[in-house]
Amino acid sequence: MLFVVAALVLALTVYWREQDPSASLLSPLGVLLYATLGEFRDLGWAMDYYGLGDRFLHGRTLGSLIVPLLPTPVWKVLGIDKMAIYAQNSASVLADAMGRVPGQRIGAYGEFFMEFGWTGALVGAALYGILLAYLDDRYRRVDSSQVRAIFFALAIAATVFAQIGQLNMYTSTLTGYGYPIALVVLVTARRTHSEASSHVSVGPAETLG
Repeated sequence: MLFVVAALVLALTVYWREQDPSASLLSPLGVLLYATLGEFRDLGWAMDYYGLGDRFLHGRTLGSLIVPLLPTPVWKVLGIDKMAIYAQNSASVLADAMGRVPGQRIGAYGEFFMEFGWTGALVGAALYGILLAYLDDRYRRVDSSQVRAIFFALAIAATVFAQIGQLNMYTSTLTGYGYPIALVVLVTARRTHSEASSHVSVGPAETLG
């Protein structure tokens, strides 16, 4: 009961904030779905808008998927403006097309459709499924006590969330969490190796004593 009341209040609050007159034509249940299932609403709008066939992006947003993989100084050395490319993400491009300020998320499948239509959506979905199946298989084969299990779990979580998120946030999540974890692992491994080496070097001296 509390969930239903909270969802209804949230929907009405969003409607009041946005003052979207189209929502006034809906029933209370329609308003509830309109405000709480925004991704589906925006996906439907994007499919109508880009489905005309002459508005496909043809890979325009894919650069924002790649640039998060390396830090900004590296891209500067290569003469590439990371932030300018990152700004061309699907949420921002769709917001511009809809005449809105905040970014609009329609998920990975919606982004594939924006890029190349139904061909992009089907091929992208197939590649997405292959990636998820690979990660799941590798995770099942890894002992949970191993460090790499953490990275596989992170990759799986980010990949699943990409269904309702956006591709640039997918790689941003992987690098934003993965790089710090990798750094901690490397530092810990180095310290452990140093301590093990010191014990080995001290051992013979103690025996001679």
